[in-house]
Amino acid sequence: MGAYDQKKDDSQMRATPIPKSVPSVIEEKRFGPNAVGRFLGQHIVDTTSSFASTLPLFVFMENVVLGMPDAVSMKARGTVLLLNYAFMGSVYSRGRDLSRRVFKVTQESLARTQAIHDTGYLMGFCAAMSPALYWFSGASTKENIGATILALATAPFIGPISGYSIDAFRDLTGIEPSSRLPEKVRTLSSRTKALVAAGIIAVSLCLSGSIYYLTPDKETLGSGVVAVQR
Repeated sequence: MGAYDQKKDDSQMRATPIPKSVPSVIEEKRFGPNAVGRFLGQHIVDTTSSFASTLPLFVFMENVVLGMPDAVSMKARGTVLLLNYAFMGSVYSRGRDLSRRVFKVTQESLARTQAIHDTGYLMGFCAAMSPALYWFSGASTKENIGATILALATAPFIGPISGYSIDAFRDLTGIEPSSRLPEKVRTLSSRTKALVAAGIIAVSLCLSGSIYYLTPDKETLGSGVVAVQR
């Protein structure tokens, strides 16, 4: 093939229009089955991480500090779990992502800055959701007010834990790397990271179950509350 023919072929290749199918491929990546799968995967990971990291704390507050009966506390935690997996988990985590973008908070921001953001975000979320949650779970008005106030008061402690766990689990499950994790953890194999994530969930469940088991249960009889020793 001569130089002229080569130049002609190159010219034709450059002039070849983009196939009409390309936009559809792009749309499929954004909105197709793969995109749906990624969305659901992140939803499950975000929900599981936030729930597992805070479950023992809320169980302790409800069961020990406020003295809620086990049945009421378990119903509240179960309701939160169902709502989170249904839709609220993504609302919380993706709302947090949006809030971080609005306030220009990144994973490279100071740890104090990220903690302040996660605290304020959780306080707003708890103020909006807690009253309805505890009312639905059968808590008395006094228990409802107490639990909501306690959730707001402990937000400076729980907010950073929840935020960190979301970032950590995204890294451990391969969704998104996080510079917040120690380097030794970031460089673990995918299999080891998955085992670490599973271990965190197991520890959370064991701690929560232990709190219920080791504290006296309370049953409401008429207008009184009777403690039932284990």
